Amino acid sequence: TKTSKTPNIDNLIKKGAYFEQMIVSADATDPSLGCIFTGKYPFMTGISLYDNHQKASRLFDVLADHGYGRHCTIPDKSFFKTLTRQFEDHDTYSVDPYILLDQGTGKQIIDKLESKMQEPWIYYVHLMDLHPTGGKFVFSPMFDSEQYGSSTYERTVSSIDMWIGKILEKINLDNTILILTADHGDYIPITGKKISEIKTTQNVFRKIKHLTPQLEPLGLKLFLFIQKLAIKFRKRKLAKTLDEYGLRTLGKRTDGGLYDEIVNVPLLVAGGPIKTAQIISQQVRSVDIFPTVLDLVEKNLEDVIDGKSLLPTLAGNSEKLPVYIESASTDPNTPGLVVGIRTSKYKYFRSRNGQDGKTFLFDLQNDPLEKSNIASSNQEIVKNMEEILQSLLVKSPQQAKDSLKKLIAKKKANLSLQE
Repeated sequence: TKTSKTPNIDNLIKKGAYFEQMIVSADATDPSLGCIFTGKYPFMTGISLYDNHQKASRLFDVLADHGYGRHCTIPDKSFFKTLTRQFEDHDTYSVDPYILLDQGTGKQIIDKLESKMQEPWIYYVHLMDLHPTGGKFVFSPMFDSEQYGSSTYERTVSSIDMWIGKILEKINLDNTILILTADHGDYIPITGKKISEIKTTQNVFRKIKHLTPQLEPLGLKLFLFIQKLAIKFRKRKLAKTLDEYGLRTLGKRTDGGLYDEIVNVPLLVAGGPIKTAQIISQQVRSVDIFPTVLDLVEKNLEDVIDGKSLLPTLAGNSEKLPVYIESASTDPNTPGLVVGIRTSKYKYFRSRNGQDGKTFLFDLQNDPLEKSNIASSNQEIVKNMEEILQSLLVKSPQQAKDSLKKLIAKKKANLSLQE
């Protein structure tokens, strides 16, 4: 249950379009942002944690071709710097540790909005405030009370909302489109602390990194080994008191679980031509954001992509499509662990190689927390979902669209894709 206080976000929802089921296609930043900014799935672009980062700039390139100035406030990381390489100007902030809104990033954003950027412009802001720093959420001390949330996560959200209010004071929504979303979700530990957190060890290795950078590769391997042992020990201990769902909250992204905590994120669009408040319960996809932005600013796109504009959805006229999901690879030499498909009714994912027997199917309408894996007792549904997955995993984007269209028509009754 939400306990954070978010008057500014709540007010935006009353003015704009809020999508309750926005599904990202990857559980890590780089490939997920690749989907948002290209309108294509990761297997179509090859964007991963390690490769093809330059391809992710497509949305910004198209807008630049139409005369838009490009501005950003981003983390000082390789992916973001590659993504925004052609931008007219950049504001970056430290990531070791993260410099959060209340520590200076918020002022950076306000200063940029007050600088009177030449119109038209696009301003991309990527915040890290909901990433734990040192194993815990960091927020303004004024929000450290039950009034602003029952947990440090909820209080962080309340703190972010305050900054959103300050940002909104600098924006004219009559001629500005605001899109608020995320590249992925995360597990919120039921214990209030990340199970992977080994603060003392992390501090030691951070000092070694700064003093002797040449030892960083070896130090990283040793740190990951120690961290793995710590996680194993802690899980074994906590298993005595927590149920399976409680243990899941201690997990991490990319570990093979594509649960909604990870892939279902907010999407809020307000301002500009969006004049009427709507709450959309229908499933939409992160690949749909790219064509939606271009539709909102009335620009044509010749690219063949996986996404579709959401403006027809706002008008009540749209297809209800499945979305491809995958776990990202944390090793440049091996692919991510799992792939899958989500519809408004079912979630299906399996091991990428399909050989280890791990298959998951959840009835999202009757089991929204995804506690009961029904794959073994619903083999026909598994078969249907696998066919949809295979129809997407083809080389040609146009072939994928044609194949998927035929398959949806054939399987609609079985999968209730239109529900």
